[in-house]
Amino acid sequence: MGNLKSPDNNNKYEFLISTPEGTRDRLWDECAVRREKESAMTKLFAERGYREVSTPVLEYYDLFTQAQNPIAQETMVKIVGRDGRLLVLRPDCTTPIARIVATRLDDIPQRLYYAQSVFRLAAHSRGENCETGQCGVELFGVSGFDGDVEIVSLAIDALIAAGTEHFYLELGGLAIAELEAVRSALGDAGDKYVRLEPGLTQDIEYYTGLVFRAYAEGAGKAILAGGRYDKLTGDFGRDVPAVGFAVYVDEILKNKSKKSSERLKIAVTKGRLLEDTIALFKRLGLNEPESLLVKNDRRLVHDVPDSNISLVLAKAADVITYVEHGVCELGIVGRDTILEQGGDFSELYDLGFGKCRFALAGRIGSDPGEVATIASKYPNVARTYFISKGRDVDIIKIDGSVELAPLLGLADAIVDIVSTGGTLKANGLTVLDDICDISARLIANPAAMRLRKSEIERFVNRVVSAETDA
Repeated sequence: MGNLKSPDNNNKYEFLISTPEGTRDRLWDECAVRREKESAMTKLFAERGYREVSTPVLEYYDLFTQAQNPIAQETMVKIVGRDGRLLVLRPDCTTPIARIVATRLDDIPQRLYYAQSVFRLAAHSRGENCETGQCGVELFGVSGFDGDVEIVSLAIDALIAAGTEHFYLELGGLAIAELEAVRSALGDAGDKYVRLEPGLTQDIEYYTGLVFRAYAEGAGKAILAGGRYDKLTGDFGRDVPAVGFAVYVDEILKNKSKKSSERLKIAVTKGRLLEDTIALFKRLGLNEPESLLVKNDRRLVHDVPDSNISLVLAKAADVITYVEHGVCELGIVGRDTILEQGGDFSELYDLGFGKCRFALAGRIGSDPGEVATIASKYPNVARTYFISKGRDVDIIKIDGSVELAPLLGLADAIVDIVSTGGTLKANGLTVLDDICDISARLIANPAAMRLRKSEIERFVNRVVSAETDA
């Protein structure tokens, strides 16, 4: 086994070249575990009569537009080929395999499997990989119920083969009776691992019937996704019914690396929302939320006595990050942060406190239709607002007192949070246009919403009752 490079006598590292954001090196232990799980699944696929295929890492961009693939253009990694045509690093495994079946394979049905990576640009500084390992299957030529049952059964067995613990599969996309029939056909595995979610949808829109996802403890996101896509091969000139799934290998690796806590962790926002949040917790009958306001108390995690709740004190943007990655199941954060930062989470409830609004503000008498340069702590909110107005403006990011920008001539106007308007008035500014209202919101990690559904629903019901009584 090799060793990592160590510093030389000048305290410099040899060959120290960083990897691009969203990528990383994998060393021997991780590689071994990853390969073990992939091998267990691909062995299972082969035993069930599936044959391996591999598609190019580089594909023509036109392939995905022809398939009306809704993968966002900005997430694709693009390269200009020698012939001047636009290429992309493979953002999806199913579409290229559908191309193969439609153009090269005459015999139907076809049972195919793959173990390869997809590439999608992750949001900046989100800790997400651009390269995602997938291990999956595609069944072409078996329509309806029989194909659905075969694939869902194989998905469950694949996760078991990979050593996944405490997982379940949710089924959706059909009427309830049809979903019940699929679960019933799975026997004991259906009773143990399957839940019905008729309203379930997938991010990619080529699915035409059954859809399903799997979640497991330790992973903040789905560990498997799949469904039926009967019209996809038709985009390449040949109609063949199809259904399949992909296991997200990197996510199942987290299944044992992160141990779930019995406590429900709620990230709460420092600053202007904290006192109202503590007042809410008091109305819920929690015993020790006031410790968050004790001077010089530097604890960041507060276990609430006589409950299964822990409160995690964080900055607003970090609340979303902790919830998105699943280290906190719930969070309380202002809609201003949600609109600016976005993220992968579920917005559960408008808590009604911390009310204010986003506004366009400038000097008294300014014409909002003539402003050309905007200063804001919230450039994404500002950009979205002016796009909705059909306007092109220059946006300057300001982290401090944004009111200074028009006073010093840096900008014509600002986009900022306005509560009473006192700060604007004191600096000779006024609201030129209201953008949207803001208040505190309760958010949840999507995986936690499924794995700890009953606990979260009980907590939300308590919050709703407390806010109604107030």
